[in-house]
Amino acid sequence: MDNLKIAPTDFTPGVDFNFNSLNFRLWGISRPEDVRNFYDQIIGWLTELEKYFSKTVHKDTDAGKIHMEFRLAYFNSSSSKLIIEILNHLKRFKTFGFELGIAWYYDAGDEQMYDDAEELAEACELDFKYYEVS
Repeated sequence: MDNLKIAPTDFTPGVDFNFNSLNFRLWGISRPEDVRNFYDQIIGWLTELEKYFSKTVHKDTDAGKIHMEFRLAYFNSSSSKLIIEILNHLKRFKTFGFELGIAWYYDAGDEQMYDDAEELAEACELDFKYYEVS
């Protein structure tokens, strides 16, 4: 399976989902004009990954760890709905025996971004690790 890489723009985040290492990153600003079109690329990739795991991973084994890193400076409400979809896809990988680690980085003093991340975590019933960066 190929990796998914999308360069960031002024309106869309950078995407680096590495199949081999199972390290996934989303960074930058997320306020795409067509939010569904942009995020469908990511959700489609995760859907294909789920199909791959369903054929290759035994559910009773320790499959390893998937690490998702968010370093978003801003995301709009439309993006938050699609981020929740991404998180729910990742959550399903736990049924294949994967451990899921989610790291949320936010700028020092940006309490709104921290609060937004907490709301996402709560909506998906996932635990995030929060990192304040200068």
